[in-house]
Amino acid sequence: MSFPPDLRMLLTSAEDVATRLTRTHARSRGVEVVADVSIDLGEVDRRQPYGQVKLANLELLNLLLALPVGQRTRQQDFSMYEWNLLTRANGACHVSFEPSGDAYVTRVAVPALTVSRITVRSSSWRSALTDASKFAPYCERRILLESTPTHDTLLHLEASYLGIGVALADRTTATDDATVVELVPAAPFKPERFSGASWKFAEQIFEQTQ
Repeated sequence: MSFPPDLRMLLTSAEDVATRLTRTHARSRGVEVVADVSIDLGEVDRRQPYGQVKLANLELLNLLLALPVGQRTRQQDFSMYEWNLLTRANGACHVSFEPSGDAYVTRVAVPALTVSRITVRSSSWRSALTDASKFAPYCERRILLESTPTHDTLLHLEASYLGIGVALADRTTATDDATVVELVPAAPFKPERFSGASWKFAEQIFEQTQ
């Protein structure tokens, strides 16, 4: 299997199902970010025979989340609209038929990756906080500043209130691997539930790693 050249892989043990990847550049919600992600290798392998699997329909993703993975559900349990969504989604479900003619659908798709943190890099802490705030429902957030900020007390207060981490880039290097100084720790990300919108966000990031 080939992996995106712009990602650094940190392989886990052979028993693990995920390969951990860090620092992938992506664009989401109109913002350029660096995303820390963990790709599910089993799901990547499963999707390969289908080509490019695009799971971008929010209604479909919400419907998939309501279905148990690997268990059949009868066609009668869905509206015609829902059935069409499921059966036309490339690589998301399997359809099977009984000799009686009854049809069933089995969800096989899971999110291709998990985003643990996004980092917004900017010279302006105000605009960076605004951009990072857009990702509050999805993952931990951090802004990375290029110089020591003015009004740092206000920055600390606003960032802490929003739960957004603040770090200062080491100016001795211009790469994403730069050592950074943490000014404000990010609040731990503790979502109440995984939503269709969260899955859609993960798929948008995944598309940009291929």
